[in-house]
Amino acid sequence: VLLATGGFHLIYLEITNSKLVEVKHVELEHAISCLDINPIGENLQYSSLAAVGMWTDTSVRIFSLPGIVLIRKENLGEDVPRSVLLCTIEEVSYLFCALGDGHLFSSVLNINTCELSDRSRVSLGTQPISLYKFSSHDRTHVLAASDRPTIICSSDKKLLYSYVNLKEMNHVCPFNTVIFSRKHCDS
Repeated sequence: VLLATGGFHLIYLEITNSKLVEVKHVELEHAISCLDINPIGENLQYSSLAAVGMWTDTSVRIFSLPGIVLIRKENLGEDVPRSVLLCTIEEVSYLFCALGDGHLFSSVLNINTCELSDRSRVSLGTQPISLYKFSSHDRTHVLAASDRPTIICSSDKKLLYSYVNLKEMNHVCPFNTVIFSRKHCDS
């Protein structure tokens, strides 16, 4: 578990012997706007990287876990990051960074070196975007919830963007029950 508290603090927690234990606590020089520790790569049971968006310097940073060691800082030079997501789609690891102005940055992330490549920027609306990973038919997809909700998928290792036929979507929540298996609730 990675928590952002008081704007500037990152706290990494693990469950050990049925107890929540603080492993590392760091204070950053800028306020945190968003974070994600979604497992990527081959070991999907453990997060070894964290993506953290920053308010003041409009950057996204990649930290190694559990030590919260800064590996990479990517300046966005745009609006404030509002949602970040680490995600592997078709065996390609990505860093997605959604901005407050409706734009989305995506970059291929080399999980061994944390180098970012193939950076692209698309406009998915005019309002802040929230990113959610989900699976359908054993394939990973991303939902960008905003004033123009969009499903991001991949075909032949190329990202595809498909608008959802809804006026606006702010949040998505998966159900974890047999009755509603593979169902989501949106608002």
